[in-house]
Amino acid sequence: MRSLVILSKDQANPEDGSLAPLSSRAEMLEQLSRRNTGPEEEGGDVVYGPGIRLDLSPGDDPIRQMILEIIDEDIAWDVIIPMAKDLNWVLFDPLTGKTMSPS
Repeated sequence: MRSLVILSKDQANPEDGSLAPLSSRAEMLEQLSRRNTGPEEEGGDVVYGPGIRLDLSPGDDPIRQMILEIIDEDIAWDVIIPMAKDLNWVLFDPLTGKTMSPS
């Protein structure tokens, strides 16, 4: 499986270097649910969608980053690219150090 880190396109906080928030936890789960993506159980930190798995940090609110695991390459990118565009995400590949920012 390939893993990517999801970050916000917004800049980090210059005062303390903290990552810019993606959104509140409730807002993120709502946005994902509209895209056929959600946790197996209420309040879960692991979210599944077509060909993907997202890991949210337990208790983080707002959410500042998520780990995206590609489970099925054949369908995952058809899900990931529109989500990244709509939700203002940057995809970071920790193995290569490269980022992708769909526009």
